[in-house]
Amino acid sequence: MIDTYGKAGQLKEASETFVKMLKQGIPPTTVTFNTMIHICGNHGQLEELSSLLQKMEEVRCSPDTRTYNILISLHTKRNDIDMATKYFKRMKAAHLEPDLVSYRTLLYAYSIRKMVCEAEELISEMDKKGLQIDQFTQSALTRMYIEAGMLERSLLWFHRFHLAGNMKSECYVANIDAYGEHGHILEAEKVFLWCQERKKLSVLEFNVMIKAYGIGKCYDKACQLFDSMDKHGVAADRCSYSSLIQILASADQPHIAKPYLKKMQVAGLVTNCIPYCAVISSFVKLGLLTDSLSYNNVLDLYANAGRPKEAIQTFKDMVTASIQLDDCSLRSLRNLLLKYGASRQALDKLQVSMKKDTSNGLQAWMLALTRFDEKTIVLALATGQKRFSASLCKPVEKYAEILASQGLLTTAMEYLKLLGSEELSTELVILKDHSSSPQVPHGVSGVQYPASYPQPFDPRYGSGYGALAPHQQPQQPNLFVPS
Repeated sequence: MIDTYGKAGQLKEASETFVKMLKQGIPPTTVTFNTMIHICGNHGQLEELSSLLQKMEEVRCSPDTRTYNILISLHTKRNDIDMATKYFKRMKAAHLEPDLVSYRTLLYAYSIRKMVCEAEELISEMDKKGLQIDQFTQSALTRMYIEAGMLERSLLWFHRFHLAGNMKSECYVANIDAYGEHGHILEAEKVFLWCQERKKLSVLEFNVMIKAYGIGKCYDKACQLFDSMDKHGVAADRCSYSSLIQILASADQPHIAKPYLKKMQVAGLVTNCIPYCAVISSFVKLGLLTDSLSYNNVLDLYANAGRPKEAIQTFKDMVTASIQLDDCSLRSLRNLLLKYGASRQALDKLQVSMKKDTSNGLQAWMLALTRFDEKTIVLALATGQKRFSASLCKPVEKYAEILASQGLLTTAMEYLKLLGSEELSTELVILKDHSSSPQVPHGVSGVQYPASYPQPFDPRYGSGYGALAPHQQPQQPNLFVPS
């Protein structure tokens, strides 16, 4: 019963049952004591351990190897490595033979604390007894030597296990990562090549090696390794692409990252906007948005990421700044609008108009995109929404500004009623307050309001870019008025 309570983590019930056993004169076994020691230790009641050991002596129940293994494990988890070592020595003094669990538990504890001398002493004992060191502990010991600055020793240690020929792919991965995280690229490459010799290369080895190259700022090598994956019969996964894209974007090389982002998209491995945001943020950081190529890159990325508001705003900024759009950007924008329900026939006409007359074609695109914003708003209202979602607040706010600038304050106010004051800009809050006041006549058109509030970048990837003056839209007939 105590064992059942112990496995369920029920300390109170186990303790009460244990006390009842003693009162009734039922002698506890070593297994019973081991269970009580284990459950007390796991609940942080280490002060009870000495009492339990003393009680074992009183009832003449000798601790076994498992008893000491439990004590060693509990104290290493509590970071009391000295006490764990004392119990290991007490086990030997009691003429009990430490088993594989005893050695591995203490050896791992020494390795993560960079206690090199103590670890090597245990390794020597294990070698003499023919006890095998598991691959998990082997990787931890390699990392110990690395962090202790003993690189040559770490390679000799790793090579010992490599030559044995029993290492699994996961162990090679752990060792490559250990070298890579500390910037030891040459050593990481050696482990990678040794893994290749054993024909055990998987996508995991490539991923950690790409990561290592990123840490070591070996960007060309990272790209070359990624490009060689097909040759080795290994398919890149989401982690492969994401890691390389993040490395290149962080290294201010968004132009190199972009083709890999395209490949990632074609492979169907893009599940969120994070890689897009990384590349866009890198363009922004470099201040390249005044350059035609960079603007087109950003527009293309937003469109492929399925972020219509940002793509449309970028398009409008480009038109306002007289930046030429390339065919790729227009094609991406066209595909985005198709995805959101735009007519294929209407978009074909827009493309024809661009070819005939670029200036008029751009105006036609601007008009179509404005109507796209209106359509989004109308669909939201048609579904009976009383308040707009966060994604619609910006286009609604902008639409209200356009209406107000054209003197249609009453219509603008109908839209503003669907926005809480916390979502409004300072200027629109003033407009809302003034329009509700009897001193302000309806139809006042002389007040100037900012006409553009660009959607910011995700704050995890840097700040947004400054918006340019917006293109002035002509008044549209048949404006939709919410009821």
